[in-house]
Amino acid sequence: MPVKESKKLVNRTCHVLEELGMSAFQDALKNCIRPQLEAHADQLASLKDTQSLSAAQRLRHQIPSLSRSLQEIADALGAGGAPSALQQAPPVSAKAEELLRLVMRLFAAHAQDSGYRGIIFVEQVTLTLPLAHLITSRLGGNGGPSAAAISGGGSMTESVRSKQMEEFRRGQVQVLVCTNALEEGVDVSDCAFVIRFNKFHTTKSHIQGSGRARKENAEIYYFDNCPENEEEKARRLNQVAKDEQLQLSAHELQQRRKDGIKQKEGVYPFYPPGGSEVNFFNALQIVYEYCAKTMGQSINPEDLFTYTEEVVCVYPMQTRRMVSEVKYPTPLGFQPVSIQEINEHWRDVKLEEVLDPDRTKRLKHEDMDKRRALFVVAIHMHRNRLLDAKNQPSAEALAGTKLARCP
Repeated sequence: MPVKESKKLVNRTCHVLEELGMSAFQDALKNCIRPQLEAHADQLASLKDTQSLSAAQRLRHQIPSLSRSLQEIADALGAGGAPSALQQAPPVSAKAEELLRLVMRLFAAHAQDSGYRGIIFVEQVTLTLPLAHLITSRLGGNGGPSAAAISGGGSMTESVRSKQMEEFRRGQVQVLVCTNALEEGVDVSDCAFVIRFNKFHTTKSHIQGSGRARKENAEIYYFDNCPENEEEKARRLNQVAKDEQLQLSAHELQQRRKDGIKQKEGVYPFYPPGGSEVNFFNALQIVYEYCAKTMGQSINPEDLFTYTEEVVCVYPMQTRRMVSEVKYPTPLGFQPVSIQEINEHWRDVKLEEVLDPDRTKRLKHEDMDKRRALFVVAIHMHRNRLLDAKNQPSAEALAGTKLARCP
């Protein structure tokens, strides 16, 4: 991201003003744009080619100057130098004030619970850091909750993201602010509440976001969606899924498989001896459930993956995160499956050759890449006798992995 692109970041930060108010807007200018540029510089440097390394060096060289300019703008706003269009903006928006009151009320009601904590989901990355700062500055004193923020690789470095997540898991910070994109990647067994600060658009999002509240009697709050409507949609979805009259017969299922999957002998799908099918769509759940059950605790799925960055467009620079390795727990420790092993299994078979396009059209490239890798990982598990015929952890895997206490 060249520094000339920084204007886009500033423009996106205007969303902070609308949602949170002037004080958060000033904080975003001072503290939130620089980390995004630094994360992008790290992404460029990780590509290791001459052009990317040069671009990363130029960006890092110019970040301090840009940061000083943003600091001056923020200070001018604080000194009454805001344009007339901004002078009427409140220090904290009414919506943010209501959120602060809700968070304060929740923690006051659970003052005796030192492990009480929860997650706030927002729609845009630009809100994560400013909202976390706002919560900490307004509520963090006198024993009140403090907040941390995590976002994706394009806006936060891996080291910062891991540190923030670990502090939340340990209870060192009590509120985690993150985007809807991390609904599946955030999993803390003691999470006592979830707050959806922005509108979400799918029942899947409601189910996944609600599922982050793991603690017994956990609570879920919505600012822009009707809870009753979302619960009714989820209920109807579950009802349809369980309606046997709507289920396909065994013959119809087999026909669908023939119509929807172009089988490639020895590549896709995978049938363990006398066992259930492993395919592109169920491999993710098979692997994630295996890890949670064998380790005896909830997991952050992202901890299983190692990534590299691939350039997809030189100018303007665009990169894409690719899986380079996946690891999974075994009685002997974590077993890595490299991208070389994954590619060797798939050989020259492309996903579009074996998958129904109607089932993959909504999946992002990163999701496709993960599932492609996890399909091979599930096969790995079967061949190592860690999964049984029903794609569940074997007795050996359950007993041995917990005993080994994989880190």
